[in-house]
Amino acid sequence: MKTYQETMILVDDLEVTLRRRPVRTLRVVIRPPDGRVLATAPLLLPESAIRAFLSDKLPWIRRHREAVRAREPRAAPGMESGDTVFWLGRPFRLSVRERGRGIGARLVDPDTLELYAPPGADGERRRKILDEWYRDRLKEEIPALLAKWEAALGVRAAEWGIKRMKTRWGTCNIRARRIWLNLELATRPLECLEYVVAHELAHLIERNHNARFHGILDRVLPDWRKARAALKNAPPPRPD
Repeated sequence: MKTYQETMILVDDLEVTLRRRPVRTLRVVIRPPDGRVLATAPLLLPESAIRAFLSDKLPWIRRHREAVRAREPRAAPGMESGDTVFWLGRPFRLSVRERGRGIGARLVDPDTLELYAPPGADGERRRKILDEWYRDRLKEEIPALLAKWEAALGVRAAEWGIKRMKTRWGTCNIRARRIWLNLELATRPLECLEYVVAHELAHLIERNHNARFHGILDRVLPDWRKARAALKNAPPPRPD
């Protein structure tokens, strides 16, 4: 059950997620991997006091935010309760529950992902269960993104799919008009997934990564370089 109130405030040029909870002190944390700033404040603390506190902390926030954003998001290999996993760039605490039937995963609150695994399942088996959850969730996200960017670019993909790739975030078979998206995009921020979708669809207009191709992306997605930079910080290196 949700036990807090959440709003977004702007401090200087920085977006801060403000949660009001029945706590005694004001606290600010930087969440990996995208450096989301989260402030937790007492229910009755005036917003002016919160803004003054955050303004004083801005140098510290900016410094730590850059450090956090430079890290590569990785799930812990053991897939044990307490490990960190990521969904669309947001970190979640993993809670492993053993059960004989109904294996899978679900988000149970803003900070926790429960994974239901057979008794005795090892880390590899748990990873496969999480990967299937990622695949199912991406299948819910991708159709709307495809429709959006097909309309923006004036193209249409005949087929699309999701698979784990070692060296690319996405691929486009121009002749078959088929695109593939890397399953690992489930762990990256939504803007990264959106960029890869737009990138691969743009190849249906221009095959090569040349000035024309970059111009197409500049026209429909002006901030695409930021998303590309975020993806370049970790392998796979970039969409192709």
